[in-house]
Amino acid sequence: MDVSSPFPVGTLVKVRLTKENKSFEAQAVVASSMAGMGMGLKFTTVESVQSRILEKWISQLSGDLPYEFAAFEHEDEASAEGSLKDEQKYILNEIIIALMRKGILAKEQGKEMLRRLIL
Repeated sequence: MDVSSPFPVGTLVKVRLTKENKSFEAQAVVASSMAGMGMGLKFTTVESVQSRILEKWISQLSGDLPYEFAAFEHEDEASAEGSLKDEQKYILNEIIIALMRKGILAKEQGKEMLRRLIL
């Protein structure tokens, strides 16, 4: 984390990252600290719904998951955690994306499946 006055190593912090009206929140501990440079954080507690949000963002940034494939996002992420139907949609979403990445499923077919999955 790029900050001018980092916390000392071992400090417990709560992290919140926001992107396009979605937030990722987790507990972390400062793992490294350099004055004027920033600090490295190690997540200690991440809820499964929060983990999914972060994984999608990282996939989008790395180019593994184009923005249009981020099909399984809900306005109320917390309510999705307990829902079996939503969990099944998430798993199907991930399977379709994996098949597309491996070239087993054509991108056009995969896009159509993802579109139908969120309807």
